[in-house]
Amino acid sequence: LRLNIDSRLSLDSLLKRITLASATAASSIVTQRIEFDRIAQQLPPFKASLSVGSKNIIAAFLSKKGTSLKSLQLTLANDSALNMNGILHEYVTPTTIVDTMRLALWQKSDAINFMMAMNNRPESPGNWAEMNLTGVIEPSSLSANLTQKDFNDKTGFELGAEASWLDSVIYIHLTPEHPVIGYKEWELNTDNFIRLDLSKKTLDADLALSNSVSSVRFYTQTATDSLGDKKTINLSAKDIMLQEWITLNPYAPPIKGSVSGDISVFHRGDTINGNANVRLSDFFYGKGRVGDFRVLADIETQPRGYIRAKGGVDVNDSRVVTVNGHINDTTASEPFMLDMRVDSMPLAVANPFLSDAGLKLSGLLDGNMKVTGEMTSPTFNGYVSFDSASVKVNMLGTEYALSDNRIAVDSGIIVFDKFNIKGVNENPLVVDGTVNMHNISNPAIDLAFNAKNMQIIGSDRARGGAEVFGKAFVDFNATARGNMELMKVNADVNVLRNTNATYILTDATQTLSSRSQSDIVKFVNFADTLQVEQADSIKPTGMLLGIDANLQIQPGVTVQVYLSGDGKNRVSVQPQGNLDYNMDLMGAQTVTGRLTINSGFARYTPPLMGEKLFNIQEGSYVAFNGNMMNPSLNIRAVDNVKANVTQTGQSSRLIYFDVSLAVSGTLEQMEVKFDLSTKDDITVENELSSMSPEQRASAAMNLLITNMYTGPGTTATSNIGGNALYSFLESQINSWAANNIKGVDLSFGVNQYDSTNDGSTSQTTSYSYRVSKSLFDNRFKIVVGGNYTTDADNDENFSENLINDIAFEYVLNKSGSMTLKLFRHTGYESILEGEVTQTGVGLTYRKRMTTLGQMFWFMRARYRRQMKLLEEQRKAQLEKEAAESSSKE
Repeated sequence: LRLNIDSRLSLDSLLKRITLASATAASSIVTQRIEFDRIAQQLPPFKASLSVGSKNIIAAFLSKKGTSLKSLQLTLANDSALNMNGILHEYVTPTTIVDTMRLALWQKSDAINFMMAMNNRPESPGNWAEMNLTGVIEPSSLSANLTQKDFNDKTGFELGAEASWLDSVIYIHLTPEHPVIGYKEWELNTDNFIRLDLSKKTLDADLALSNSVSSVRFYTQTATDSLGDKKTINLSAKDIMLQEWITLNPYAPPIKGSVSGDISVFHRGDTINGNANVRLSDFFYGKGRVGDFRVLADIETQPRGYIRAKGGVDVNDSRVVTVNGHINDTTASEPFMLDMRVDSMPLAVANPFLSDAGLKLSGLLDGNMKVTGEMTSPTFNGYVSFDSASVKVNMLGTEYALSDNRIAVDSGIIVFDKFNIKGVNENPLVVDGTVNMHNISNPAIDLAFNAKNMQIIGSDRARGGAEVFGKAFVDFNATARGNMELMKVNADVNVLRNTNATYILTDATQTLSSRSQSDIVKFVNFADTLQVEQADSIKPTGMLLGIDANLQIQPGVTVQVYLSGDGKNRVSVQPQGNLDYNMDLMGAQTVTGRLTINSGFARYTPPLMGEKLFNIQEGSYVAFNGNMMNPSLNIRAVDNVKANVTQTGQSSRLIYFDVSLAVSGTLEQMEVKFDLSTKDDITVENELSSMSPEQRASAAMNLLITNMYTGPGTTATSNIGGNALYSFLESQINSWAANNIKGVDLSFGVNQYDSTNDGSTSQTTSYSYRVSKSLFDNRFKIVVGGNYTTDADNDENFSENLINDIAFEYVLNKSGSMTLKLFRHTGYESILEGEVTQTGVGLTYRKRMTTLGQMFWFMRARYRRQMKLLEEQRKAQLEKEAAESSSKE
């Protein structure tokens, strides 16, 4: 940051001449004539220059406002004439980006010429390639001309104005005769004018703009009758396209529509009356049509300050809002009163404005509101109510019905008395509390929210197209207390066991597949503020918000994430645990707690490879220790892979391997390890045990990619081309099943391998399947699996392997802590035992414990019962002895 000021005069002379020039400038305001030549002569000769970079006190101040600049150069000089030159590079605000801006002022005799130019790059928002403002300031007049062009060199705006002033009269004339507004050429009346007399407080005008479709006219009329002069100010418009007039502003809202109507104001002495009839047709916000609107108003004033007003608003040709009121009516009981009635206002008109929030309203709004008291502190009394209204959350594909109970407004206090928002299962979210509107700009809020077993998700993805679908049930308790400056929220959310929700992450597969092909190296110019966000600035928030929330997930909850739109690639987990979320008033966020994954799987099918299904093992967890974006991980998953193994001098055999994936560390410093094991073959199991962890990890990765086991002492044989073909066939079959077979989880496997038996080798094809189905709110689950091999006897395949795995699971209690399982499993224990079939029943009981002593709760319970019995016996003995002693006395 550098500021230089040079002058050949002494300090005393410098100050005297500055004082003299200031007095002349002040007198120019009184005389309404700016004498630039005289002011320049009185000012001392000087040259001042200002240089501002991106690292100084000014840049630090701007950064706190969310604003930055790369450089600013400004010079101001007086050497027989005043002149100024400046250039600004890369000026960025939260809503504006200016690449280059230039400013020049130079004195010529008794006038000041000025020029301002702005140039942008194509990546800047809007369509401002360049904009120029030029003009001349003379002692009693001003002329200016504005032009704007887009990046195709098309003129979007070309409009000028000439203004002059004399005494207290200001005269304005617009130019040119054919201006350009919104990329269209208009015709302007050549004798147009606007004349404002400040001393008499009068306005005269005649201004008309038109093209082949639209027109607008601003004019005045004067008539004389028995009561005196009556002046009328009129504004009439026909088919004015909003989208054309706001093109100059690149940050204007995405609106369009046609405006037509008339506004008239009648002025006679101290009395002003007016009326308006304005229609907005085909009003759109973004891509959503809002509707047709019509506004009617009639205002009457009296010399004593009395104002009466009435009006209405029509939506789609139906009157929905009626307004009546008066101000300073000394004859009425309430000098100030405004009565507003709403009848069947369609809530759907708000949907285009809510599209970014993912909400959709339906139904009607009714209400009546009276505003009395003082203009500075009005008092509201009335009510609002909904009629067949609902709000749909598009992301959840779920619609929530709003209660038709009235929401009362009593002396400026909005009262929620058990206002219901119904979930899918009709169980409501109940809202109680008040919103104090005595201070309209900063209302006081005291609300409580309660819900019990409320179904917040209940959508079918096939019908709703939602990003989240399935079903979800919650208990919810929360309070919100504070105002628009300071708000504190406390919440408890309990996700209930019947929840089974799915989130669709449609771009995940594409992201995973392209991760290795793009953004490997990205060059960024950190000096370019158009590319780099100003991360070192703290953007002020309008409200200090403190949140303390607790999330509890019960056993039996299922959460799925679709990594592809068809659901073929997905992650499914059954989490359980507690999380505490806290956000302090400064915006710092922390999460503590632990999510335990009771079961789950991750399924992914790489291109031209078979399906990879990793089953997440019980005991895996994600722990949060403060930083919500960097939790600690302890996840173990296993993929059961079938491979053909041929050892030297032996026949080939199929073995099921467990490829385990262990993820530990934190999300920012993640450690991933692979391992390999088997229980089907004791020889291969011993071979794996003798290998180092690095060797087993290498064998595991090779098995995942090629479906071949390459351990010591084995001969790896495989038809690579056949494997790729059958892997592709398997992925296509599974994709078809996921899209067309609904209600069950079905997967197929197709493998071809070389089978060696008694020294001869032949190609064998193996087919497998697995079907699972959950019933009765996921309390009962059936799993059936089997396989068929072309080299085995048909009777053997159908009798023993067609259904070689079957399991029934039933959750005995609502909490999901007790599960009964009946199963039959066929597999290989070792090469010596061969095929083994296991049939059995199991009972699983889960209990969360905070101390080791809770494992022996039954022993403590027995001890307490014994101590209680001894205490009762001792008490009975004392009572008996006391009775005997009393009888003896």
